[in-house]
Amino acid sequence: AWSLGVSLKNITQKLEYSRNATGLGDETTVDKLPPTLRIGIAHHRTLMEQFTLATSYDLEKISGYTLAHHVGAEIGWQNKFFVRTGLDQYDWTAGMGIPFEAFRKNFIVDYTAIFDGRSGVNTVSHDMGLFIRF
Repeated sequence: AWSLGVSLKNITQKLEYSRNATGLGDETTVDKLPPTLRIGIAHHRTLMEQFTLATSYDLEKISGYTLAHHVGAEIGWQNKFFVRTGLDQYDWTAGMGIPFEAFRKNFIVDYTAIFDGRSGVNTVSHDMGLFIRF
């Protein structure tokens, strides 16, 4: 099955906060967040009854920046374990997710590694999350 997604973020372009709340001063800071448009397609299919394969491609346009490309693939086993990889413009990403049920809710424990090779230092960022599915 094919799916299409579109998102528009930061359309208000203004984030205002006061340093007074942190005790670091009385000035107010205003940051302008660039509007971001993201359009993507994905394809989902079943392989050998126990496995699923999802592939995706997104285009992202952030105001003032060049167009960014994102591509990825995810393989799932019996909806109990998922492994994925992708390319986030210039950075290679890899991750996994494990869904489970508790308290009559559906949760996902998720891990992602982002390998940043652009800086010449080859750093790796690690993200861990717990999500609730509705």
